[in-house]
Amino acid sequence: MSDMGNLTISKDLPAKPIESENIDIDFLISDVLIIKAESLKDRKIFKYAEYLEKQLMKLKNKEAVLDLGVPLK
Repeated sequence: MSDMGNLTISKDLPAKPIESENIDIDFLISDVLIIKAESLKDRKIFKYAEYLEKQLMKLKNKEAVLDLGVPLK
């Protein structure tokens, strides 16, 4: 395994590529807006949904990059 700054390359990669799912960020934003609308009486949930909305909009507008962390095995 070699380390190139933040990029780590492993020689133990699986031969078959890992299947991935495409997730439309607009659907995530829509879900968060629904949570916000449904939680108007619960200020804590509303504020958290508001935070998630702002973060998702940053990702959508390419103002931020999603850190996926360490992949699970």
